Amino acid sequence: MHQWGIIIEDGSTMDFDLTTAVSKAQKGDALAFDFVVEKTQRMAKSYAVRYLGNISAAEDAIQEAYVQAWRDLPKLSNPTAFVSWLKRIIFKHCDRLTRSAHPTELFDESLFAGIGRQPHCATDRIDEFGEIYSAIDTLPPLQRESILLYYLDDYDIKEISESLNLPSSTIKNRLCVARKQLRKDLWFMDTSITSEQKESSREREIRRSILLRILDDFKQQLKRDPITADRGLLDQGKTALLDLLKKDKDLTSEEIRGGFYFLSLKFDKKTLSAVLARYLSQDISDSETAWAYYQLILAISDAADTLLAYESFEKWLPGKKFRLAWEWPHYPLADNSDEDAWTENNFQMLCLSMTRYCYKDIWRSRDYFNKVDDILKLTPATEEDAARRFELLRYSVDAAVDVDDFEHADSYLTQMNELADLTKYKDQQILLRHQCLEQAITIAMGKKNEKDAFEIAMQYLKLIEDEKKDEKNLKYVQIARHNIGFYLMRIKRHDLALSLWKTSESEGVLHGFGGCSHFFYAATLWQVTKDRENTLALLRRAHTLREDPSFRKSFLEYSEFADVRGDSEFLEAVGE
Repeated sequence: MHQWGIIIEDGSTMDFDLTTAVSKAQKGDALAFDFVVEKTQRMAKSYAVRYLGNISAAEDAIQEAYVQAWRDLPKLSNPTAFVSWLKRIIFKHCDRLTRSAHPTELFDESLFAGIGRQPHCATDRIDEFGEIYSAIDTLPPLQRESILLYYLDDYDIKEISESLNLPSSTIKNRLCVARKQLRKDLWFMDTSITSEQKESSREREIRRSILLRILDDFKQQLKRDPITADRGLLDQGKTALLDLLKKDKDLTSEEIRGGFYFLSLKFDKKTLSAVLARYLSQDISDSETAWAYYQLILAISDAADTLLAYESFEKWLPGKKFRLAWEWPHYPLADNSDEDAWTENNFQMLCLSMTRYCYKDIWRSRDYFNKVDDILKLTPATEEDAARRFELLRYSVDAAVDVDDFEHADSYLTQMNELADLTKYKDQQILLRHQCLEQAITIAMGKKNEKDAFEIAMQYLKLIEDEKKDEKNLKYVQIARHNIGFYLMRIKRHDLALSLWKTSESEGVLHGFGGCSHFFYAATLWQVTKDRENTLALLRRAHTLREDPSFRKSFLEYSEFADVRGDSEFLEAVGE
C-alpha cells in the first residue's frame, strides 16, 4: 500500500483521499476500507491507549471498533465526519472494557506507582475519567462531535470546519453552547477524592488542555476585536485553573501563566495572590521565584501583607541569579536568550517601587526613602541600566508627592533627567524624557501650582508634535497623548483634553490603554458637552475592556461626574 493510494491488481495505484475512500467503502468496497484502516489505525490506537492506559486492551478495543465501523458504515451520512464518528465507536468499546474488566486486568502496573498499590485508587480513576466522557456523551450529537474534536483531539476551528463541512461560525456556536452545558459536569467534578489519590496523566492533560485552549480562544478574540471578545471565557478560565489546583499537584509554568492572565484581566487579586503563594511553595527556579514574588507584591491588597511579601523577597534574594523579561509581565527568560532583561539588583529596585504606597499606609515612608537611597548607592548608574534605575525613581516621585515630601521628589526628578540623558538607546531616551515631563507635572500638581503644571503640559505637547514627524516615534506619541490628556483633565483644561481624546479615537488607539482612555474621555466629554448617549457608550466600553473596580471608585470621586453619581444608567455603565 502506498501512502496516498491503494495498489490494485495490475500493480498501479488508485489515488484518492480518506473521504473518497470512506465513500467507496460505504458501497461495499473492501479494498477502500483497507485504505481507511491504514490511514486511521495509528490515530485509533493512540486514542484508545490514552483512554485505557493499556496497549493490549487498546488493540482489542480498536479491532472491535473497526468491525462495527465496517458494519455500520452505510449509516454514516457525512463521509468527511468519519474520524470523529470512528472515535465515538472506539470510545464506546473502551468504555465497555473499563466497566467489565477488573481494574488490575485493564491498567498497566505503572499506574499504581506512588499510591501504595491500592486497586481502589485505580477504580476511582476509571470512574472519574469516565465521568468526563460521560458528561461529554450527554451533549447533543452535533455539539459532542465538535467538543471531542476541539478539546480531546486538538483540532482547531478551521480543521473542524473542514472535517464536518460546516461554516466556522457554526462550529464556534456549537462549542460555546457545549461549554456552557459542560461547565458544571466537567469542571466542578466530585471533590471527594482524597489528596492521596492521584489523577492520571491523561486526566491532567484534559484539564490542562481546557485551560490553555480557553486562553488561546480569548487571546485570539481579543486580538480580533477587544470590544466583542467573550469575557465569559475569563470566568471559564478561572474555573479551569481552580479545578487544576483542587488536585493538589504542582502547577507547571505554562499553567501558572494561563491562570495569571485570566485572573489579572478579571482583577481578581485575592485569588491571584493565593495562586502565586501556592506557586512559591513549589520547587521552582530562581527566575520563576523572583517573578512570582513580584506579581504577589502587586496582587496583595493589604499594605501590611504586601510588605511582608516584599521583605520575604528581600531575605530570599542574596546570592540568587535570575533573568526576567524587560517587558510586562516580566516572565522568566531562557538562559540563552539575548532579550533585554531585568537582573538581580535592578529587579529589586522594581519590586521596591511597587511598595511605595504600602510603606506610607503603615506610617513607614521614611523607611521606603531610606531603602531607595541605599539601593541606588549599591552600584553606579551605567548606560545599560539607566532605564531600570529610572523606574525606581519615577515611582518614588509619586511616593514623595503623596506625603508632600517635595525635597525627595525634586531630588528624584533631577536624577531621572540625568538618567534620561545617560541611556544609550534613542527610543528609550524618548520614553524617559516623556516620563520626566509627566513627573514634573505631578510635582507641580502636588504643590497646587496648576499654572506650572499647565505650562509643562504644553511643553510636553509641543515636544510630541515634533516627534510625530518620525513614524518610528508614533507609539510613544500615542502614549504621551493619552497621559497629557489625563493631566489636562485633572487641572480642569477639559477643552484641550477633549481634542486629544478625539485624536486618539480617530487614530483607533483608544483600545490600547485597557479602557482607561475611554473612561477619561467619558469624563471629559460629559464635562464639556453633556452628551449623555456617547458618554454612556464610552463608560460601557471602558467597563467591557477592563472590569476594574477602580473605575467605579473613580466615577464616584471625579468631579466631572458629580451631577450623575446617583444616575442609574451611569452606575450601570460602570458596573455598579
